[in-house]
Amino acid sequence: MTQSLAPAAVPRLPVPSWSVQKTVNAGIRPILAAVAVLQFASLVYHPLAGPLHMAMAALLLLFLPLAAAKARRFSLILFGVITAVVAVLAVRSGRYDLVFDGLSHVGSFAAFLAALQLLRVAANQSAAVRRVKGRFLRLEPNEVVGGFTVGAAGLGSFLSVGAHAVLAPLVGPDSPMQDRLQAALASIRGISFAAFWSPLFIAIAFVTNRMPDVNVGSIVIIGLAVALVSLAADLLVSGTRPRELRRILHGLQPLLRGAVVLAVALVAVAQLLGVTAMETVVIALPVLCLAFLSLGSRDTRRRALKTSYNNLANVSDEVMLVTAAVVFSTMLAGVPYLTDLVGPWLGGLPAGVVLVVAIVFMLAAGAVGLHPSISAALIISTFANLPDAVSRLALAEAIIIAWALAAVISPVGMTVMVAAQMFRVPYQSLILSRNLVTTLVISVATAIGLTLLDLYLRGL
Repeated sequence: MTQSLAPAAVPRLPVPSWSVQKTVNAGIRPILAAVAVLQFASLVYHPLAGPLHMAMAALLLLFLPLAAAKARRFSLILFGVITAVVAVLAVRSGRYDLVFDGLSHVGSFAAFLAALQLLRVAANQSAAVRRVKGRFLRLEPNEVVGGFTVGAAGLGSFLSVGAHAVLAPLVGPDSPMQDRLQAALASIRGISFAAFWSPLFIAIAFVTNRMPDVNVGSIVIIGLAVALVSLAADLLVSGTRPRELRRILHGLQPLLRGAVVLAVALVAVAQLLGVTAMETVVIALPVLCLAFLSLGSRDTRRRALKTSYNNLANVSDEVMLVTAAVVFSTMLAGVPYLTDLVGPWLGGLPAGVVLVVAIVFMLAAGAVGLHPSISAALIISTFANLPDAVSRLALAEAIIIAWALAAVISPVGMTVMVAAQMFRVPYQSLILSRNLVTTLVISVATAIGLTLLDLYLRGL
């Protein structure tokens, strides 16, 4: 047997996965922190908004490969599918500029998620949150679920999905997965109910801007009625009776003072700067959280800031998917096909069927990753030339409520993604859940109620 004269190959040791992830995280954190700072600056000093948005788009191009390197399999598949569709649309339309335009609008979402990391850390330091946690420990299981729903409906009316960050510390990361999952689902439902009526959500601001002939007061009143009925029904299903509701409200009472401060600050910023609800949170939350943390010791403040910075790496999946969704939505808005296709067909349908079609379209669009602002814009533009198809108020309400419900079942919706991140649960489990049934029931009830409203408004 002859012996080979070639030198023996030195076996290559596999690179430990933890070291790769550590390196990737080290690259992600400064990028997302820089995007958050640039977005904050662009909002408070508008003359620099254009160049700053371009800088953020460039940073996100650097971020995406890093995020993909550590993404969960489901996130990576979803990102790949959306990216492939965007590529096809870009090639067919020749509108490659829309890709960069979409990237320049992702900054608000990234900065929003970064601000929530700071809010969560600040909430963990809050004595009020600790008192609420102690009171929740004395509640029955059905009361705890009701507490998260009521708390999210109240806090969400002015804090939007930021309510997740305040409520999540009430169920710690060491709690059983099932407890965290139920709390997250309840929090999502509560926030969706708040979105039916709160003017601080983007849905009402968007729809009233595109449909200025619709009375805002009527939208808020009808939306609030739907929200209260939905909340009452949800509490009834969870077994929460009036006595239990009183215990829940008592348990949440320590949050009242902080909630009032947050609400006043957010409303003031929105009125002074004329920005959207999400942009309001991006501006106000970091200032409020830093002011709160400054009341503690230097070591506590340093640990909190370090924790917030380190946690930026935890939102990479969410930012990656939001980036894909925003670019996808921007591309669809720039290459419209739907309006000319379905407009004539919808004109001959009864108003009730039209409302059902609008709601189903928005829910289906959300389920496949289309941002509600795009599906809403398509519906509004479609019916702009069909003034007699359905009353404007009923159509506006259908869009707003469907917008809120679409966020409950969308894999790239902020409501679900933030809940998954804050409560530390897989976001797939938040979609295929009881909330899907709740969404369908409310959708059917809404379509029936708005059909009756349309008949009344048009005197039919």
